[in-house]
Amino acid sequence: LQVHNVTSPHTEYGLEPDTEYTVYVQSHSAAGDSLMSTAEVFFTHPLISSFCPYGEPLYLPNGHRYYCGAGVRECPPGYDCVVAGTSETDTFCCSKTSDADLAKECCIEQGISTSCLSQCSNNSALTSECAEYGDVWVQCTSAGHDHTRCCAESGNSILFELL
Repeated sequence: LQVHNVTSPHTEYGLEPDTEYTVYVQSHSAAGDSLMSTAEVFFTHPLISSFCPYGEPLYLPNGHRYYCGAGVRECPPGYDCVVAGTSETDTFCCSKTSDADLAKECCIEQGISTSCLSQCSNNSALTSECAEYGDVWVQCTSAGHDHTRCCAESGNSILFELL
């Protein structure tokens, strides 16, 4: 899939679910073509969305599903490992309801803005527009646990810098 003659920011519609995509930017003008930008690889989320009893499943910043399995990779605190399909390898980390509710209550108490309140959840990434609330987000969604290593491994540089 190649997209031509677009301006920034650009949203691409009609992407396939649960598919890996690689994106790069290259400009073309009468003066010539630029070098390609660094490629960014991401995954689109699957269509399946009803396997978590509460909230959404946990995804890494690049869109990959956070796979879990007993003895292989545990879910972060506040999440349960849920088998979504017929195979024990088709797993998701789903928020525990009490932790999700506690995180939201904590953010309200800490005065996070209403525009950023929807991101105050164990299964949401913090956007750059709400980065000023990073310390509140970490405090309220971590349930008192240090997630520095997990943030570093998942490549969440904005959050890692806040920690």
